[in-house]
Amino acid sequence: LELASALAIAANGDIIAESSAGLVLLRRGGGTDAPVLGPINFPETALNRPLPLALSFRDRNVGDRHKATVDWGDGQGPQPATVRESRGSGEVSAQHTYTTLGARNIIVRVTDSTGRSTVQYMESLIGYWKAPAPRAAPARPHGR
Repeated sequence: LELASALAIAANGDIIAESSAGLVLLRRGGGTDAPVLGPINFPETALNRPLPLALSFRDRNVGDRHKATVDWGDGQGPQPATVRESRGSGEVSAQHTYTTLGARNIIVRVTDSTGRSTVQYMESLIGYWKAPAPRAAPARPHGR
């Protein structure tokens, strides 16, 4: 987890900050009781085929159990996701098939057994072709 910047500091000393895992709450007394989410791993953006999504999380309350939903940003609302976990660490996985082009806000919510939840989101351009990396032209000898 790498902190980028503090966004707000509460009177009690708690800090809301941007990090490599999204927004985090830094509590003066230590940690948060809600799950802490990593970034969403969603590498593909093709149409008309199942696209996988994954996200890892940690919870300092190792006895908590978790459930997750994914809102794929296409108007269908939050859908249940698969959660695999053990002793405070886990992974959320899901897949979805998009049938139309467009920008989508993908929102993952992980909720623990005490009702505390955390949200991670990303924007993805679905169905748009990604240009391949430019290739160097073959070398040609000079003077021929």
